[in-house]
Amino acid sequence: MYISRNQTENAVKNMQQFYSSLRKVYADSGMNVEEDLGRRNILMSGPQEYYFAEQIKSNFPNAYNNGKTGEPDIVIPEISKNLECKLTTRHRSGALSFQSDSITFEGNKDGVDFLYVVADDYFEKFAVLHFEGLVRDDFHVESPGARGRVRMKKHVAMDKCNVLMGNVVDRRNEFISQYEVELNSVSQSRAERIASLNSRLTKETPAKANKTVKIINRELVRFSKKMNRINEKISLWKSKNPSYTVVLENIDGDNICQNSTYAA
Repeated sequence: MYISRNQTENAVKNMQQFYSSLRKVYADSGMNVEEDLGRRNILMSGPQEYYFAEQIKSNFPNAYNNGKTGEPDIVIPEISKNLECKLTTRHRSGALSFQSDSITFEGNKDGVDFLYVVADDYFEKFAVLHFEGLVRDDFHVESPGARGRVRMKKHVAMDKCNVLMGNVVDRRNEFISQYEVELNSVSQSRAERIASLNSRLTKETPAKANKTVKIINRELVRFSKKMNRINEKISLWKSKNPSYTVVLENIDGDNICQNSTYAA
């Protein structure tokens, strides 16, 4: 990996400073740059490329940001690497879409590196995800009207991700953990209930004992059904494709869960 967490923080801080000036320019003219976050992100794409290239230069002095249409965003000649930079913000639905131009992969059989910066609406919290060696198959087929843009298959591509800022959590693990806690709770309740009935059984007359035995059998069946239902839910989540939550953070390290991103 050719960019570090510290370099990422520096680049993002510089982007924030630039954005503060950009917001002021808009405000001075009676406009709000945050009214259209898509356009805001386009305006900040150039600074993203520039500031990350400047940080990479500390290790690879010949690195530069290109900016020309059809050319890589950042070129690192020393290690023969090209880096595509993307800036994105959650949709109103709360989901994130990591996209690329389909043409980017032409002539790059060994894959393409991507740097996705995820920013919140106010450019205060971020996640930075560095993907190495993505290929065309890591993205969906082009949708009608997409004009050459393709969406990442997150459940496939995330294995190639280096998280430089923020965090990426597989939501399956969260649900599985919740159900496992529930399963342990039910198992403990079963043990306590059966132990109580068995204790009562030792003190009862034969007539009452027969009734208690029937209660024990019914309770065992009831708990078994409940535990089977929970185990089925655990198995279902284990069989699903990964489904991700992207956690954004401030530079000072305060974690904020901002976006739920599903691998479709």
